[in-house]
Amino acid sequence: MSVIKFVALNVISALYFSSLAKGDAGNTWGYQDGIPPALWSREYRTCGGRHQSPIDIQTKQIRLNQRLGRFDLSDLNNVNNIRLTLENNGHTAEVDVEGLNNQLVVRGGGLPGPYTVKQFHFHWGSQDSRGSEHDINGRFFPMEMHVVTYSQRYRMFEEAKNATGGLAVLSFLFDVRIL
Repeated sequence: MSVIKFVALNVISALYFSSLAKGDAGNTWGYQDGIPPALWSREYRTCGGRHQSPIDIQTKQIRLNQRLGRFDLSDLNNVNNIRLTLENNGHTAEVDVEGLNNQLVVRGGGLPGPYTVKQFHFHWGSQDSRGSEHDINGRFFPMEMHVVTYSQRYRMFEEAKNATGGLAVLSFLFDVRIL
């Protein structure tokens, strides 16, 4: 029996705040020339500074910033009047989220206001040791989920996606253990 366990939440979310990186030849979903991020060279993975994706999280360098506060994900429990569309876009499973009156909203965690959920997608590999886009202390994880949100300062995702601070991505790393 396989059990999936969350291993990291807020650390990646806080670091991956400003926007989806376009440093990988314009491909915003984390693949360069069809090569999964786990196989990118260390130099490529760290070339864009703190807003570049992927992020190499070194836990010895992390300092807790109490001013960021906790994320408020309570709206994500809402299932009424929400339409989900699952698509295989050729390199991942992506679920587009549509709701009436921006019902799925993320707040807090250092965000400068409310952000509406647009979609979520997954990164995974053919081996359990590789698949995540981001790593912790050089360790990659079997799967990673990104929840892509956009600032409610913009009427639509299309307006927000090219604006600094227009998008915020929450990243969840999954670990698989056989029991």
